[in-house]
Amino acid sequence: MNTKTQILAQDGIKLFIVAIFVYFVCLVSSFEFLSWIVLILCGLVVYFYRNPERICADISDTNVVSPLDGKIKEIIREDNVIKIVLFKPICFCGLLRMPLNGSIKECYVKNGLYNGSSRIGRMTRIIFQSRCFDDCISLELYPTTYRDRCNLYFDGFDVNFRICDRIGFFLNGCAVICLPLSVELKISEGDIVKAGVSTIGYLKYED
Repeated sequence: MNTKTQILAQDGIKLFIVAIFVYFVCLVSSFEFLSWIVLILCGLVVYFYRNPERICADISDTNVVSPLDGKIKEIIREDNVIKIVLFKPICFCGLLRMPLNGSIKECYVKNGLYNGSSRIGRMTRIIFQSRCFDDCISLELYPTTYRDRCNLYFDGFDVNFRICDRIGFFLNGCAVICLPLSVELKISEGDIVKAGVSTIGYLKYED
């Protein structure tokens, strides 16, 4: 799907059309005060579902950027993985972007409260495969409400993506980015990152 030329992500288009329709109905019906409220809602829809153009300054195969906007809440080092816990509020841009040059190896959805901290018991997991490394990076998305569920733009797993390419939309919730221990981190707890442009680390060639 081509999302580059749209002002809004496809996820917000229907909502925006409905809001505009209600706005004109209010104008015709002389509900001036209500029309102003609906107009403000239209502005919020545009803001929450905006589709900005972003360019990654470093397109090398070693660079790993954040796949979504958010604030880093915690960095956890375990036996064989580094977990970056990220909070994505509704006011941040919701577009998901490719974190590296490569492909999407696997993607699946798990339902049930046991599968995550989401209030609706839903988790989407995307596994990214680097183009020049054997390392894989995974992204787990935990929506706050059913409306916040992840919507993906790709159809198959045999497509090569460039770093920063749009791959989906995630309105609100938490995320966990899982990196191999060999990654050289460039972020700290409390940092605010932007999808497609904020480097979170660098992959390393094996000696």
